[in-house]
Amino acid sequence: MKTKGIPIWERGIERIVLGIAGLVFVAFTAMQFIGDPNAVEKGGQKISPGQVDDILRTAAESVAAGLDPSAPSALQLPETEPLAAQFGRGVTASISPVDRLPVVTRGEHPGGPMVVARGNRYVEPVVGAPIDLVAKQYIDMIQSSEVDTTPELQEVFESSSRDISWVTIGARFDRSAITESMNRSQGEASPIPLQWYDGKVTIIDMRLEREQLIDGVWSDRKLLDPLPARYSARSYLGDKVDAALRNQILEEVADPVAGVDIYQPPFYQTVQESWSPPDPDEEALIIEDLDPEVIERARLSKELAHMESKIQQVAFEIEAAGCPKDRTPPSGGGGESGGRKPPGPGGGSGGDNEDGTRKPPGPGGGGMGQGGAPSRTGGRAQEIKCKNLREKLVKFERRADQARRKLQSLGVDPSQITAADSTEGLVWGHDIGVQDGAQYRYRFTIEIYNPFFAHKLALVDEQASLADPFTVSSVTSEWSAPIRIEPPLQYFVTKAVGPGQRQSRGSGPDLGQVTAEVFCFHEGRWWKENFTVVPGQRIGATKDVARRGEPERMIDFGTEMFVLDIVPVPDRNARTGRAAVVKLQNAQTGEITTFIDPERQTVTPDRLDLETKVELADADLGSPASDDAAE
Repeated sequence: MKTKGIPIWERGIERIVLGIAGLVFVAFTAMQFIGDPNAVEKGGQKISPGQVDDILRTAAESVAAGLDPSAPSALQLPETEPLAAQFGRGVTASISPVDRLPVVTRGEHPGGPMVVARGNRYVEPVVGAPIDLVAKQYIDMIQSSEVDTTPELQEVFESSSRDISWVTIGARFDRSAITESMNRSQGEASPIPLQWYDGKVTIIDMRLEREQLIDGVWSDRKLLDPLPARYSARSYLGDKVDAALRNQILEEVADPVAGVDIYQPPFYQTVQESWSPPDPDEEALIIEDLDPEVIERARLSKELAHMESKIQQVAFEIEAAGCPKDRTPPSGGGGESGGRKPPGPGGGSGGDNEDGTRKPPGPGGGGMGQGGAPSRTGGRAQEIKCKNLREKLVKFERRADQARRKLQSLGVDPSQITAADSTEGLVWGHDIGVQDGAQYRYRFTIEIYNPFFAHKLALVDEQASLADPFTVSSVTSEWSAPIRIEPPLQYFVTKAVGPGQRQSRGSGPDLGQVTAEVFCFHEGRWWKENFTVVPGQRIGATKDVARRGEPERMIDFGTEMFVLDIVPVPDRNARTGRAAVVKLQNAQTGEITTFIDPERQTVTPDRLDLETKVELADADLGSPASDDAAE
């Protein structure tokens, strides 16, 4: 074949095409082994042929799960807010175009109102727990007049008896530390403005809780109600407190009588006036188990100080009531009596109107001089009131004199003891629902007025919730020491001699003998009788008792205790009558009390206290005040 005149590329075109095809074949073949040429991209992810089956299987399972009736919906609906909530938020929201405004409050300085910028951070009050709790039992009789005029007490004393046993629980509560915590800066937090809480801590409620020991377990926790017929703001706290109710509560607790009723409620008028404010210091002496004489000196010192305060109080009431200093009602002419200035010159009283009111003084002006004793304006009721006040004064003076004599016998100068100290810093409450023989413990929580209440606009957002509650609670106190409620019948072994120690022996076997004093509270006073028994006999019995011309009365001095054994003590002189210790058993429970030592029982503070009460009660019979009552 002639190739002359034919271009070279035409002559080699077949070889060129075959070479290119070979190269493509070689390249395609090589690509099957290099990389992943068959992979496809899906959703930003490369999928090779080997992965297709797994992906399809997973997708199929997902579709099958979605078709199950119990499967959750794939469509998530947004949560909607109820229209009522939206409307309520709109009602309370500010309509001001400015989110934060200054709060203008009444200022305490002459410059006018004080501006408190919203958004300030303030210190939070530190309300510590009450401390040094003390629980003390009292036994007395409520005055009939107190019950007759108080409907709440008539429900408590449904029977004719007015005898009552109760517990007063006291503690220390440092309000000055709370005020200090609100008045000082702390980091970026400013002191709380004084006008928000009037610069003082206001106690709104005092929560007193009680537990009882039952079968060895403290249980039956109970919040005690406030003392009947005493003011309490607790009933308000169950409602939503608004500005009007807040002002009403603060106005009521600002009253000097009502406010104190919340955290220092005085007990009711009783026949023996046995109640006095609790004293944590006195309890500390007993807990330390000091010498009984030390405890007795402390008890008598407190008794004298308390009586001095009572004397001052009654003397003030006598003067305020316009009672004469002596027992003879003042005559019209008058004259100086007890340091009072005499009536002015001129006519005396104009006498009584027919309706019992007093007529004006006669001509000449007259009247009482400055500080003079007022004329009798209450008739018979005034006389009775003055007589009762004088009786109380005589009783308190007698008790003070007795405490002085006993302190002198113990080497204490009574003149160094003044009227009782202030009860500032103390809180107390009463439990009138105790049961004889039960064992209780108590704890306090104090509710004070919240200085942030209704000041939400002036607080930073993180503190805004502090403005919601009306009160701030203190830390709850520790539980008090347990107290066992003694019945109004108490006994003390004062003498004991063992077998063969008696000075005089009868014809029978000498088993020894025990002498016990039994004290019984009956009809408003303590009575005491001595009983001498031998092993196997019960301490106490029912006896006819008479005092100073009064008719005999049957009083049950019987206890549940009987003498189980008398054990002589070596090296003790039998002539003292205290040469042995005694083992007693409770006939009802079977509980055995061992090794009662008459030497210790004779000087125990409880016995000395009861002995004093019996002496005072005996002295009241036939006293001048009682003679007045008989007239």
